[in-house]
Order: sequence, then C-alpha cells, then structure tokens
Amino acid sequence: MTTAGVWDANQHGIDMKRKSSFSLLDHIKRPMDGADENPDQKEKMEKLWKLMDEYEPNDPESIQKSFARHLEYSLACTRFNFTMQDAYRAAGLVLRDRLLESLNDTNAYYRKMDVKRGYYLSAEYLIGRHMQNAIANLDLEQPFKEAFHALGMQLEDLFHEEVDPALGNGGLGRLAACFLDSMATLSLPCWGYGIRYSYGMFKQDIQNGRQVEMPDFWIGDGCPFEIPRPDITYPVRLYGEVQEGLNSKGEWCLNWVGGDIVQAMAYDNPIPGFDTYNTNNLRLWRACPSKEFDLDQYSAANFTDAVEARRKAEDLSAVLYPNDASYEGRELRLRQQYFFVSASLQDLLREFIKRPNYKWSELPEKVAVQMNDTHPTIAVAEFMRLLVDVMHVPWDEAWDLTTKCLNYTNHTVMPEALEKWPVEMMTRMLPRHVQIIGELNLRWINGLVAKYGDGPIIAALSIFEEGDVKKIRMGNLAIMGSNKVNGVAALHTEIIKKETFPDFYKYCCDTGVPDKIVNMTNGVTPRRWVHCANPALSAIFTKYLGSHEWLTDMTKLKGMLKFKEDPKLHSEWMEMKKTAKKKLAGFLKETLDLEIDQDALIDIQIKRIHEYKRQFMNCLYVIHRYQQLKKMSPSEREKVQKRVVLIGGKAASAYVNAKLIIKLINNVGKVINNDPDTGKLLKLAFVPNYRVSAAEVLIPASDISEHISTAGTEASGTSNMKFVMNGGLIVGTMDGANIEIREECGEDTMFIFGCLEHEVAGIAAKAKEGHYPIDSRLQAVFQAIRNGDFSKGEPEAHAEFCSLVDKLCNTHGAGTWDGDRYLVVHDFPSFVDAQAKVDATYADKAKWCKLSIQAASSMAKFSTDRTISEYADVIWGVKPAPRPMEMCEPVLASHMVKSQTSLWAQQAELPESDITEAADLQSRVEDTVHNLRDAMETRDLFEVAKGIDEMQAMEVEDDLLESSEAVLANLANRVDRAAAAKDLVDLEDALGAWFVRDTDAPDATGTAGSAHFQSILQAEKVRISLAKQVEEAEKRYKAQRWDALKSAMDRALNILNLHHSRPAYKELMGRGRAKWNNGWQQEQQGDWGWQSSSSARGYKGTGRRDYYPAQWREEADDGAYHFPSYEDVKPKNKTTTALREEDHMEVDAGAPMAGDYMKGIQRILNNYRKAEAKARKVESAKDDTDARWEAFRESLKESFMRERKRYHEKISKLKTDLEEHQQAKEEAIQELKTVLKKPSKLKKARADPGETDAMEDLAQLLASPAPKTGNIVDLLAEAIEAGEIAAADGRSKLLEVIETHRRKTAPTTPPRRARTYTETTPPSNKHLESGGGAPGGDEGDGREELHPESLSRDPYMQSPSSTGVRPSPTRGTSRPRLKSSRTPVKFQSRKPSQPTTTRACTRKLEEKRQAALLEEVQDSDEEDMIGHLNPGGMEVTETIVE
Repeated sequence: MTTAGVWDANQHGIDMKRKSSFSLLDHIKRPMDGADENPDQKEKMEKLWKLMDEYEPNDPESIQKSFARHLEYSLACTRFNFTMQDAYRAAGLVLRDRLLESLNDTNAYYRKMDVKRGYYLSAEYLIGRHMQNAIANLDLEQPFKEAFHALGMQLEDLFHEEVDPALGNGGLGRLAACFLDSMATLSLPCWGYGIRYSYGMFKQDIQNGRQVEMPDFWIGDGCPFEIPRPDITYPVRLYGEVQEGLNSKGEWCLNWVGGDIVQAMAYDNPIPGFDTYNTNNLRLWRACPSKEFDLDQYSAANFTDAVEARRKAEDLSAVLYPNDASYEGRELRLRQQYFFVSASLQDLLREFIKRPNYKWSELPEKVAVQMNDTHPTIAVAEFMRLLVDVMHVPWDEAWDLTTKCLNYTNHTVMPEALEKWPVEMMTRMLPRHVQIIGELNLRWINGLVAKYGDGPIIAALSIFEEGDVKKIRMGNLAIMGSNKVNGVAALHTEIIKKETFPDFYKYCCDTGVPDKIVNMTNGVTPRRWVHCANPALSAIFTKYLGSHEWLTDMTKLKGMLKFKEDPKLHSEWMEMKKTAKKKLAGFLKETLDLEIDQDALIDIQIKRIHEYKRQFMNCLYVIHRYQQLKKMSPSEREKVQKRVVLIGGKAASAYVNAKLIIKLINNVGKVINNDPDTGKLLKLAFVPNYRVSAAEVLIPASDISEHISTAGTEASGTSNMKFVMNGGLIVGTMDGANIEIREECGEDTMFIFGCLEHEVAGIAAKAKEGHYPIDSRLQAVFQAIRNGDFSKGEPEAHAEFCSLVDKLCNTHGAGTWDGDRYLVVHDFPSFVDAQAKVDATYADKAKWCKLSIQAASSMAKFSTDRTISEYADVIWGVKPAPRPMEMCEPVLASHMVKSQTSLWAQQAELPESDITEAADLQSRVEDTVHNLRDAMETRDLFEVAKGIDEMQAMEVEDDLLESSEAVLANLANRVDRAAAAKDLVDLEDALGAWFVRDTDAPDATGTAGSAHFQSILQAEKVRISLAKQVEEAEKRYKAQRWDALKSAMDRALNILNLHHSRPAYKELMGRGRAKWNNGWQQEQQGDWGWQSSSSARGYKGTGRRDYYPAQWREEADDGAYHFPSYEDVKPKNKTTTALREEDHMEVDAGAPMAGDYMKGIQRILNNYRKAEAKARKVESAKDDTDARWEAFRESLKESFMRERKRYHEKISKLKTDLEEHQQAKEEAIQELKTVLKKPSKLKKARADPGETDAMEDLAQLLASPAPKTGNIVDLLAEAIEAGEIAAADGRSKLLEVIETHRRKTAPTTPPRRARTYTETTPPSNKHLESGGGAPGGDEGDGREELHPESLSRDPYMQSPSSTGVRPSPTRGTSRPRLKSSRTPVKFQSRKPSQPTTTRACTRKLEEKRQAALLEEVQDSDEEDMIGHLNPGGMEVTETIVE
C-alpha cells in the first residue's frame, strides 16, 4: 500500500501537517458541519455506535465464525482449497480484530485522562513472532486452541507459519521489543517509533562453511497484524536550502525550502499487555514518494526515470542497516535516521497540540522521549527546528523544553563507537540542522569557557570534532540535549562516567547535577522468554506458586527456593529440560541434518559474531577438547561427559575476520562430527540464520551458555538473562550484566574465568615488554590449525586460518590491533579450567538441578517490568493509566475460574467436572448480581427488570433483589398516577433520571419485574406524547415572537436608509463583506493546519459554527448564512423619504427605539472609517518595504549569477588543462615502459634511414650537459642512451640513477615529520572511526575500533566518515613505496631547461617533458613512476610518512 502525495518542496509551512489535516482543506467546503445540523446523520451514527457497542465474543464458536469469514472474505479462499499459510493469515486477522478494539479504546482513554506519554525512538525492534505472544497476553490461549482443534488444526502449527519480522538484528532491537511488552503490561501510556523495513539486514545461509548473505524479504506474504494508516502521513524534507523571510507575525525567520520531500506513512502494530486491558502501539514509518509517477517521462519512453522518485524514496525504508562501507551507504544511514525521527517528532508534537488550550510550558509535563542509542540523536536538532521554525517558540524556551523532554540511552563502552557525521554531508542533507547545532555549540562553548577557561576540556565537550574531516559528534549532542543519560548495566554506567564521557560527568558534578547519568540495568520479558518459549517451565512455576502472578511480579519466584531440595520438583525440572532438548533435537535434524544425544550437556553461544564476543576462543577450546579425546583410550572416553556445542549468530557482511571465524567453526565441526572416535562424545555445529524463533528453541534446552566477552567490552547483554531464566547456568567473564546476575543468583551458579576490567591495561603493558606467555595446550591447538587439520584441503581457508592464529601469536602486540586485541591467549587457560569445573558439576545431577532452580528463581531483577518501572519513575515521570473495565469484571472472573479449575481439581483431588459445574453456577450468580447492580447505578429500567426476573428464577435471596424490587414498584405506582392525570411535570420528574428502553418487556412476563416495567413503559409513551404537544406550542410562540422582532428590525433599517445614500451605503457594505471574507474570518479561524481530519473541533476546541456570530448573519431561503447586503436593508417602499408616524406606532413596546440603533450603527461606521484609513497607511508602508526588499534580492541574485559563471568557466578551464597534462604524462610513462622492456625497438629506430635527422637531434640533446635541476627525465634519457637499461640488471641500475639524483637534489621545503604506526593503542580516526552506528548486537554495544588488517570493514563499528574518502598519497596508500633515507618533498613549479635545437624529435621529447613537469606533483612522483615500471618482480619496502 502507498499513498498519493500532496506536498510541494518549495513550501516551507508543511511540517507537522498530516495529509488529511484541516490545513489542507482551508478553501474546501466541508459536506457536513456537524451532527447537530444533520439530525438524520446523527441518527445513523447512533445506530453505528450501538452496533459497535460490544466487543467481539471470544468463545470458540465465535472465533471459528470469524476465522471462516476472514478466510473467504478477506483472503478470497474457498472452504475447499486453502493452505496452512492461508489459515495462519486468517487466524491473524481474527486476532487483529480484537487487538484493534483494545487499541482504539486504550488511545481514547489516554486522551480522555490527558496523561503524560512516553515515546521510545529506536532504529530497530526485533519483535519476533506476533501471534503466540499476543494470544498469551490477551489470555485467549484456551479458546483459540479449542476453536482450531475442532477445525482439525493445531494452534502450534499456525504459530510456525509466521515469518519472523526482520525489523531488528541483535540485542538492541530485542531489548526494545521487550520494553514495549512491559510498557503495555504496566499500563504505561507509551508508544514505540521506528522504521518499517521491507528487508531485514540479510538472511544468513551457509555454503561450503562460509556465510552467504541472502535477501530477507519478510513482508512478502504480508503481515496480518500491522494496520496501514495512509491517513497518517507526514512530509520529511531532505537537502534544499535555508532562506531568510518573515513569518505570519511579520518577524524575521529562517525557512528551509527546496530539496526533496519524502512521505512518511504510518503502519501501526498493536502491542497488548499481559493481565491488563491496555494495548499500546508500535508505529513504524514507511517511506513513500511525494510524486508517485512521472507520466511525462513514461510517455517519452524513459521508463526508469518515470519511477525514479519512488525508488529513491523507498530506499529509505528498504533495508535494515545498509552497508556503510561507502560514502553513499553512510549517507543512506543518516537519511534513514532523520526520516523516522522527523516523522515521529511531528506525530507526537501534533498529538500534544490537539489538546484544548495547550500551552508550550506544559510540554515536559505531557511528553517524554527516549532515544535508544545514537541512531535517533538527530532528534535534538529536529526538536529545536520544529519548535523554533514551525511553532515559532522563542529559542531559549525551545531549548529548555528540548532538554526537559529528551533522554538518551548509551549502549557502548568506547567513544570510538559513537556516531560521528561529516559536517559536509550534514550541511548538504540537513542545512538547517547544521545551523541549529552550530548555534547550540556556540552558546555551549561560551558557557564552558566562562567556567573553565580555554583548555582541553573545551575540545572534548564540543559537538564539533576538528580534524582532516570536520565531524559532528552525535553522542555529545545527545548528552547536551537530554534530561537524563543512562547506561544499561552497573559496570557499563561506571565506564560511561570514567572513560566514555568523563568530561561531561565532571561538568555535571561541577554544576550540581551528578544524577544526570544514571543506571538502568537491562532485562527481558518473562512472558515471551518463559511463558511462550518454555511452557513446561511456566506450568511448573504456576503449579508450585499457585497462580500466574509471577509473570507480572517476578519477585514471587523467590517462593520456588523453598522447593529447590524437593526430589519431586527435581524430577519435574529434569523432565522439563528433557522435553526442551527433544524439541531442539528435532530442530537440528530439520535444519542441519544433525543428530544429537539428548542426554548430552548442551553448550550454547548465540549472539552476533564479533571478535570481542570471542566465539573464536570457544572454537579453540572445542579443538582442545577434541585433541584430549583423541589421546584417550576407549575406556577413558567412556568416563567423559558428552557435550554438544552450538554456536550461532550473524557476521556483518563486510566484517572479514568474523566471517573467517564462521568458516573455521564449520570446518572444525565437520572434522569432529565425522570422527568415529569422538562423534558420540563431542559435536560442534553452527546454527544458521539466528533469529527470535530459533532462540525460543535453543534457549530452553541449554544446560550451559557462553558469555565470554573480554572484560570491559560488553555493555550489558540480554541473552545471558534469557538462558538463566530458563534454568541454564553460565560460563562467563566479569563483564556486562554477568556481574549483577552473579550477585543475584549466587556465585556457585556461574563459572567465572578471565581477567577483570581494571587488569586489561596492565596485561597489555606487560605484553609490550615481552611478558605474554602462550599456554602449551593452546600452542597445540595452533599447531593443529597450522598443520591443516581443519582446512579440509582448501588452500585459501588454510591461509585464512593461519592468519588468525599468527595474529594471536604476536605476543608483543597483545591488547592492540597488531596482536591479540581481546586477550584470547591470556584468558584461555582459565577458560579451560572453568569448562572442567562444568563437567565435574554436571556429573552430580542433583547438585546441578538445585543450582538450576536457584538461578531461575532469582532473576526478578532482570525482568523488563522492573527496568521500565525505573525508567518511568526516574527518567520519564510517566504514571500507569490502566483502562477501567468494570463491565468486563464478570467475564474476567469467569476466565479466572476456568483457569483455576484444573489447579483446584488437582489440589482437592475431586473430579474436574464437579468443580467446573460449581464454578459455572457461582459465575452465573455473580454475573447476575453484578449486572443488576450496574443497572441500578445506570438507571436502566429494562436491565433492572431483567435482573430481578433472573434472580427470582434462580431463587437467589439477596438484599439487592429486595431493594431493587421496592424501587421498581414505587416508580411504577408513581408514573401510573401521573400518566392517568396527564401530568407532564410529574412524569418528567419521575422518569427523567431513568433510562427507559423502547423495547418489549423481558420474556418472563409473569414476574414482578416484567409487570412493573410494562407499566413504566406505557407511562413513558404518555410522557413522549405530552412533550411533543408542549414542543409544538413553544414553536408557535417563538414564531410569533420572531415576527415581532423582525418588524422592529425593519423599522431600524428604514431609519438607517434616511441617513445614508444608496450608492455610498452599498459601497460601504460591499467593503464590509470583503473585509469579512478576507480579513476577520481568516483571523478568527486561525491556522487549521494542526487539526486532525477526524477531529470535530475547530480553533482552540470551539465548534466551527461559533465563527459566525448570530447578530451578523441572516438565514436565507436556502438556509445558508451570508453577510447582509444593501438589498437586504433597503426600505420596502422606495418612494418613501420620511418615516411615517404610524411606523413608530407599530413597533412592539419591548423592542429598542430607533434612535438607539442609529447611535450604535453610526459609532460602528465611524470606527470603521478610522481603521480603514490606518490600514491603508500600513499597507502602503508594507508595499514600499517589499519593493525595496525585492530590488535588493534581484541585485544580489544578479551578482551571484555573475560570480557563479566566472567560477564555472575557471573550473572548466582547469579541468581541461588537467586532462591534457594527465594524458601527456601517461603517454610518456607508456613510452618508457616500452623502451625498458624492449630496447631493441630503440636500436631499430636508429637504423631506420628515414629517421636519421631525428636521431641526430636526440644524440645532440643527450650530449648536452644535464640541466642544473638534475631533472629525472634527463637522467632517464642518459641511461637509455648508454644502453644500461637493456642489461639484465637494468631496473636496479635505474634505481641507482634515481637515488643519485635524490642525493644531489636539496629539498625545497622543510621536511615534515615521519610517522609510523607502531603504537599499541587503536589508530586514530584518520585511519578508522568506529562510530557509524552499531547495527544490532547486544544493545548495539561493542562498536569498538577495528584495525584495517584484521577486517575489511565492519558496518557495526564503522564511522560514517572513516571510509569512502580517498587517502592522500602519503597516508595508507596501497602501492609499494621506495625506501628512502630522506624525507620526500614537494616540487613546486620547477622549469625545465630549454632545448638547443628545434628539430622534430627534440621538440616532441621536450613537449612531453614539459607536460610531465608543469603538473604540480607530490613527493611520490618518483615512486609512482617506479610503481608503473615495476609489475611485481622487484621487492620494494615502504616507509609511511606524513
């Protein structure tokens, strides 16, 4: 689905206006002003409201009917021919119907209560499959299961038909999805905003052991849960220019105009909460073109150009995390981020200003925005732009609002991983935002200088980073513009304060706000990761704790600790693990054709493939374990614990080393799994295309999981929490959330190894001094890899594996990019020891089971319910707003009874049917009592009578029944008497507070309730009849009164006609009409652009009809209102020139006298004349100012065009000259290469009699003394003449000649510093910036610096400006360089010596010489030439200089 565009790029007032907004309908008459003026329409609406008054029923039969309806009418399937995919989509639509009801009612409730809202901005949401989670949260598992079982389908089979939405990649997106679930469960009025990607990052396939990226078109078959919203579409401008102008108030302002307009169309995804009636929303934006199709281009047969605008627009929302190895890829990343941020901020601000009588000072009390990592941090500048440029809020007030509304979550531990965008790129794409950031930075720096003086802290805190490429540091901008900044684990938050942003933290402490940086430890939702992923474990918790309350309050899981020694629980716990392993075995057989022993220890590591996560070390350990098994005898092997090691995750498409690790894992797995000696004891497999649905199979089956990142590199991690919640134990380092999990669950539940975060620097320092030993066990593993034991006969793979090992063996470079960057060698021995401890502990099954129960029951801290509660309390200030549903309490009670029936039956040891029957009877009684109580409160007589009848039929004795009967009987007696007396006042007094439905009495007509209701109904009909008679009498009275008033008005108008001539008065009234149409009316209407198309309100919440005051309008025959013209007020008798005496006599005594009318009208006319005179003067002054301004603009434009023309002419000439020089240089080099390779050609040329004169010229030129400059061309010519080049060592001789030339030539400029990269710290941003926005990963973390030798390009760790820029000749060039003892210099315009002859050959050679020397060359000219002449046979060393 797409949406037609209405935006004009040349307009600057289009922001924050939906396509269906009132602002786009200013001059279009609406077909219906309101329900009050269209009673017929009102009746229709009331009928529709009644039809939509009840929720969709959720009993199995109703679900089946809804399924059948959608199958045929929504999907066009027949009842005889449909697939399981069709069945899944129809079932999804059934579920969506119920989600939509809840979503609409929740939003209406939030608006009614005027609550403060939270908005979560994230570039990705790894939400997983919708259906199972939504059914569980809505508590519809049992009716859905029964409904589809009766239709011959299993609900679980439908779950498997759903494709994982590819809207995220790693922990960052999964965390955001868990947050949304907890927001809804806690009834917090919070929404999520993101991008609706058509394609995921990629679908991972493994071919010959290597990762192959395939398109992940997840939306191909549609998603039944999303709701397209073409009515919610906003314009997003890119590129263009900033112009000065005046706003509607005549004040100076800056307008961003031109460029490209992209439409952001909303797609809503309902997010239901658990055990609540609230359903929140995830709104995703799809990019659509503002111009869908260019018919002119299509007609001209330019078919590609006809849809070019559509293609460019859809690029924005096409792919999750496009590869940013190129400049264009980084630019697309920035466009994506701004696209969804701008649309989201427009939407949430528009929601705020829809409130009646809103005030901007109230914005922080109603809006809180959370930026998830640095991807949405452009929101700081965009928020300012919308407030200042669009809403015309003063700058200081706008900045105050921005810093109070925005908040920032950091997900990385290193400054190099933060996004930095080139100023040049942002200026071209977002010119107005660069101006805003510049102004913010200026004011910020001025304040810092006043506080600290001009020192290093100023550069550290500046938003702009100086360097070869000037950049904008988005992390600094985010902290400046945020109310709160938070880390995602206790250790991570301390690293932010001490290492990532130490200067900002110092500033916060110095200014008295040290709590600006706070900790919010991450979590996961137990609904998906326990209740849905592991239903057997959920059933155990519910059975032993007595209810499902632990799903919303995980502190109740502490109650399981008292059972951790219970053998019965141990048996059930191990059976739960066995069930999960059986499911995993089927998954591996289907996916990898791998058979596993279900009694083996399952060891899993699933996360994004990266060197800092150390999947490489895990693979090395598996090789070591394999070597140990090979050394054992068969009897010894029988005592070894069986183990299945599973590794999964995606490597970034440009991350070379990560992809090599995947290849190594697959090759090692092939060797081990096919070895008959070890195949039953050890297996290794790589699980392809890791995703949420795969994790839901892998995680419940794990016994142990690996979380082994180098200490201080993982921000938090959330997969460790999921494993432990499902009873798995951890092998891990003291990094990220491992530290806090260990504190909560106990030290014995985690197998810790490796160095600590504060020890890393010391280890690297010792390694630099030569103290970095390699364990003998690891050396044996390295040797096996070098021997090719796992290369499978592939030379390329063998070389790649050896390169990984060789780098680790560079012991002096440990801790740096030149060696073991992540200390694999250092931590390997303790890693092996930890794995041995795992085997020993697992051998004692009772102890292992006890530790598993203890760990899973201690994870309350790591529920996202706790995390989001802290966000809401500490950062957002958002309060829960649970939607009340009193009318549904009986239904809820019924569901609770049904859900508890099985549990009660087990505990009481009674037949379940008896308990069900008793529960049903109790439920019906409670329903009836509740309905009767509601009917009494709402004064619904029909329901009261019905309730009395039902209670009497069930023989229920209750005080409510007696009181209800008494009230009904008294009312019936009273209305009977009033109806008999036709006393309308008494009838209305008696029935006014009661709702009497015009319907038949209840079926049980013999009961008291029915009889009383029938009497009251008859009285109501009498009241209606009497009321109609009174209404008709009132109409007649009002008509008579109106005639009298109209007569008085006619007299007053006749008097007015005596004082004003007809032509003058007609002109005056014409002006009044124009004034009404063009001035007053528009002024009163205000800007209708902020109103929703679905809103019935007008300006500031008033009705549209209020714009036409009653005293200024008169109703014509057609019912339309218009300004009174002269024809309306002229006297009926045109010949009368004086007021007749009898006219005075006919005026009603209650009407005002004519003189009073005349004085008032005269006063109005005088004031109007004065105002009109002043208006003419103002308009004249304005016209004069506009004329002078236009003249200035024209002169400025002409001047600019002249300078622009000169500039282009000069550039064109320089380009032409450059091309000619380059061509001459290439020809000269080619001739030299030909001569050097085939010297015989030169001899033949000399022997040619036709060239005798030319050769004589050449000989004469060569015989002349060398130029004083020692020109290299002269020396080459000398070497050619001497025949030295033709010798076998000719090239070496040529190098000697050039070296001699260098020694004789003195440098013409001072030497520059030589620079070599031998430092042990990461290279500077000139070689690598790692901030290009970490796509995915656990919380987007780990985006640290990457050395160019270890990877080609990692888009996770990439700076937006670190690639795609051509290196200078002296930095990082790939061509071989000549070793030189001097510092190369730059030759500046050296002139060659003039030839002594003008003959043909001499002239030709001299022209080529001049063409080569006139070009301004760098210090590497000689090396360039040798590079061309050296095809690869000569060894050349390199010295990098600057």
